[in-house]
Parts: sequence; structure tokens; C-alpha cells
Amino acid sequence: MDTLRGRLETLKQMQRELASAVRLEDTFRKPPQLVAGVDIAFLGDEAVTACIVVSYPSMTEVEVQFFTSRLDFPYIPTFLVYREGPAIRKVMGRLSAQVDVFLLSAQGIAHPR
Repeated sequence: MDTLRGRLETLKQMQRELASAVRLEDTFRKPPQLVAGVDIAFLGDEAVTACIVVSYPSMTEVEVQFFTSRLDFPYIPTFLVYREGPAIRKVMGRLSAQVDVFLLSAQGIAHPR
């Protein structure tokens, strides 16, 4: 347990560092054209991650990708990115479309860190 506790302290520090880089202003030079939604579902210790890309504003489907993987990080509130993030990155990496905006179910700036 001490190993996990030490690892969580390291991950907390990483979260704080990433949070300090958050920018809340709109820096888009033009409206987004491709928007992707990503979500993850769980079947025991496996994650099924899906990503759909649509053109905006027509919402016409452009691409769909899925990825199934085993989870190797435990469920710990406020550390879900370390559980779900690898599978999300994997499915995003399978896309051939150049996405302008990704929509994810996450805490964003409401996260405690």
C-alpha cells in the first residue's frame, strides 16, 4: 500500500503541473470542422473505448474507432485519467481524421487538482 500511496503523491503532483498549463481562452482561428466524442464502458476488468468523429455543424459521421483493453490501474476517485487515459489515447491514435475538438466525459477545471 505504501508503494501505491507514494505513486499517488507523484500523480497528484503531475496533475497540479498539468492544471497550471490550462488555458481558458478561445484560441481557435476558425470554427472547428471535425469534432470527436470519446467514451469508455467497462466489462469487468476490460475497457471498451469508442470514438466517433463528425463534421461540424452538419454532424455527419466521418469516422468511428473502437478499442478494447484490460485495465491496469485501480478505480480511485480523482485519478480516473490514469485508469481510462491509456485506452482513450489508444482509440484517439487510431483515427485518420485530423480532429479539431475532442469531447470527453471528465471533470475539467472542476477537478480538485
